[in-house]
Amino acid sequence: MWASLFKDQVGEGWYGIEGGYRWSARHAIVYLPGPSGFGQKLYIHGFAPEQQIKAGPLHIALTVDGEPLTVKTIDGSNAEFHFEYAMPDDLEGKPKVEVAFTLDRTIRVPTDYRDLGLTFGEFSVR
Repeated sequence: MWASLFKDQVGEGWYGIEGGYRWSARHAIVYLPGPSGFGQKLYIHGFAPEQQIKAGPLHIALTVDGEPLTVKTIDGSNAEFHFEYAMPDDLEGKPKVEVAFTLDRTIRVPTDYRDLGLTFGEFSVR
């Protein structure tokens, strides 16, 4: 999903592609086409590494075009997470929306200099 075809959808807060996924920083942005019809949802899929889960529940606060959506919790029961969010009705038909999120914390692994949030494989509206 993160092929070079989608490079225009990746905003600030992302690291390079690594084996079909991208690491995020603590805050990151993705640009997606808005919903084409009423009732479509935003879907995200990703993974929280064990080191992140061991530190306790992690909250992901997400906004779409600045409008806050439900804060989700990632813990030991959902290290691989699939979340869906209802899209605000006023976004229907917009050619582009900004999806931004912020995490409670990041991690550092001994062999890496980056502050790592989560890995993601999908952001989509359908």
